[in-house]
Parts: sequence; C-alpha cells; structure tokens
Amino acid sequence: MPVSNALSLLLVLLCVSADAAGALQKCTAVSLDLPDYSADPIAGFKPAAAYLAEIDELKKQGIYSPALVPVLLEFGLLQQQNNAHDAAINYFTAAMLTMKVNNGLYHAAQLSIIDLLITSHIALENWQAVTDYYDKKYWLINRNYPDGNPAILPIIKEVRQWHRDAYNKQTGRSLQQHFTVSEKIYHQAMAVIERCGGTRREAYCFWHRACCADARPEYGVCPLDKFSE
Repeated sequence: MPVSNALSLLLVLLCVSADAAGALQKCTAVSLDLPDYSADPIAGFKPAAAYLAEIDELKKQGIYSPALVPVLLEFGLLQQQNNAHDAAINYFTAAMLTMKVNNGLYHAAQLSIIDLLITSHIALENWQAVTDYYDKKYWLINRNYPDGNPAILPIIKEVRQWHRDAYNKQTGRSLQQHFTVSEKIYHQAMAVIERCGGTRREAYCFWHRACCADARPEYGVCPLDKFSE
C-alpha cells in the first residue's frame, strides 16, 4: 500500500477527519522503504548445519562480507522460532554489525533488524535491552528522516507506546525518564501533523483516540473540545 494511502487510513481509523488526512498528503511522505526481515524464507528453513556451513564459506570472502547479512538473519529467525532467543540475538547482532560495516553506522535498514532483536529480548524479558533498542530505533528514525516525514508517525508512536507500557518494568530508566521521552514524541508527532496542514485539534485526536482507547476505555470519544481551532 502506498505510504500516503496507508497514512490516510491510519488517520481515519484514529479519528482524524478526511480533511486532515488530505492535508497530510500535501506533505512529501517519502517511503521509508525498509526491508522486511521477519518473513519466513519462501523455500523454507534449511537445517542448522547448512546455515553454519554457509556462514563459514561466506566468511572466506571476508568476515564482514555483505552476503552474510541475509544468511545470518535467516538463521537467527530459525533460532527465534525455536525459542532459542539467546542464539537468535547473537545472529541478529552479527547481521547488524555486518550491515554497519558495509552500509554505514546509521543506515535505516537497521530498523528492521532492531525489530527482530526487540522480539527476542521481550521473550527473554530483558526489559533494559528492549528499551535500549526502542531508543535506538527512535534515534535512527530521526537521524535518517530529520525533516518530519509523516511516514515516521507509526514508528514513533510505537516507541512512545513502549515508554508508556514500561513504567512497571526493570528498564534501567526512571518513571520520569519514560514520561519525558513519551512527552517528547507526543509533541513531535503533533508538530508533524500540524506542519502538514492538520489543525491542533486533529493532531490531539490522532494521539488520544488511540492511546486512551488502550489505557482508558472510559474515553469512548475524542475530547475535541480540549483545543479550539
């Protein structure tokens, strides 16, 4: 689905009017074009021994051969599906290091690997690592899309949701630190929507219809009278 269409649908679902969705389309929503590393290989997984042999063979081309990345990720996915999350993390981390060496420290494709790492760290209840990777995800998205591309909205919303959910977990952050990040992302998203032509009322509704529906079911409607036009 094109980014503009997906964004329009998201905004409609989250209570933003059709006019606001149209206003956002006036901005240049550059596709993030991130690879999907989470899907199973089309041909199915190979035996573990086959992956290990392939990795050893590819390392003969160089320990950071770019050809290693898809093999490391696929083997990591196999480990993840077998609930061998420590092993999965090792292979995902090796793939990300190889990607950095070949594509640069801040390459946006790391975002897709970070999602895989978050999944395994959640399974292991490594809450500090989960938070570290969400923070890295937020930093990378802003590093690669510094002009407030509206296509970042679903990603930064996901990061904010984690900081709201993590208040009772051992993350290595204080409650105040979680709230500070959450508030920062909230204002960033509102600014993006307003910059693209949405009103402050519509921006407020973008967040609160979704967030309050999760945490406060009694909020059945958007408090649209919170702000005036």
